[in-house]
Amino acid sequence: MGTSELAMGWIKDEIGRAVGLPREIGGIPLNEIGATGFGLVAAIDVAREQIGLSLTGARVVVQGFGSVGQHAARFLAEKGAVLVGASDTSGTIADQDGLDLAAFLALKAEGPALIDHPRVRKLGTDAVIDIPCDIWIPAARPDVIHAGNVGRLQTRIVAEGANIPLSAEAEQTLATRGVLVLPDFHRQCGRRDLCRDRISRWDRGGSPCVYRREDPRQHQGRSRRSAARRCVTTHCGDIASHRAGAPGDADAAMGSAVRVNCTG
Repeated sequence: MGTSELAMGWIKDEIGRAVGLPREIGGIPLNEIGATGFGLVAAIDVAREQIGLSLTGARVVVQGFGSVGQHAARFLAEKGAVLVGASDTSGTIADQDGLDLAAFLALKAEGPALIDHPRVRKLGTDAVIDIPCDIWIPAARPDVIHAGNVGRLQTRIVAEGANIPLSAEAEQTLATRGVLVLPDFHRQCGRRDLCRDRISRWDRGGSPCVYRREDPRQHQGRSRRSAARRCVTTHCGDIASHRAGAPGDADAAMGSAVRVNCTG
């Protein structure tokens, strides 16, 4: 968490082996190409099919505009979604008509905070929870949504781009409301596949420094969609049943619909 290609280079210097290395020494620049954000969007693309949500015009809010959140917003925008809210440690920006994603990506690349942009509606950091949307992506730190604030979320899908951003109680509450929660292990899909490919090269005796793919979509996507589809299609029925008031408790709905490990 919080590492970069440079940090992974330091690790390689110490132990002789690491993934996510800088391009200059033959690595895959995972943060630069947005591998984790791509894996998250692959799962979202499958999930939205199950609840009848089109990505064209879908409203997206991203909490945490770093290496995961930025790329998730970018890949979703390529599919027609609209970024209506985003936050970083400086605060929240929002516009129901859509934010200028390209401008904010350029701004963050230069280093300033999101609220440094001169022509946006600026809110407090916590206000990102209150923005109505179709897809809400926590992509920063753990424990963002809990029993005390989960009622403020107004969304159809929560796609966990951070590590354990929702408490078990919050996930249970969302399940009872019929909100589809994609668990955090889904968002590891893009990064994990690229890393696994690199490690398999070592295990086969190949060179870990020969890698020319620059776009995660050239490497994987079908496998991620397959894994996500197995999870979502199998367990969306539990969400639908719970929404309709069918027998079964909230723990069962949450456990099956939210926390099914389908990364295999």
